[in-house]
Amino acid sequence: MRHRALWEYLQTAEALGIKDGYLVGKRSPWYRQEQRDPAPFLCTYMGRGSDQKQPFRFIWNRSRAIGTNLYLMLYPTGNLAWLLREHPDYAADVFALLGQVTGHELRGEGRVYGGGLNKIEPSELARISASAFTDRWPELRRAVYRLGVLFDEVSSASGA
Repeated sequence: MRHRALWEYLQTAEALGIKDGYLVGKRSPWYRQEQRDPAPFLCTYMGRGSDQKQPFRFIWNRSRAIGTNLYLMLYPTGNLAWLLREHPDYAADVFALLGQVTGHELRGEGRVYGGGLNKIEPSELARISASAFTDRWPELRRAVYRLGVLFDEVSSASGA
């Protein structure tokens, strides 16, 4: 066997119950790494912030790195995806608009744990108003009222 130590290590997963885990159990083979495209925009899903300070950070993924499960991944869809394909320079505007989402809006959709730790789930982030986007690009107005309409997969790598 070419990589005996690796194979022996993988065999320990059964005894430890790792193969029965939620994420691992959905993959075949179970040790295969998840495959996904890089998200153009990311959002941290846990953080601290009070008053107008944002508890979460939006990141413009110019490096095209594959996001880990520490981030919610935002994939533009529909008219926003078309707009970015036609005008790649608009990505800077998208990033700026995401940065204008207030801490109050973000905390209003998410939840707060002990010690002031904020957490936001993909469906909660998707409920944030998209009015700044439709003000900037009126052509997006048709049926767009929440971020979840502009970003197809507002989700984390872990599927949260």
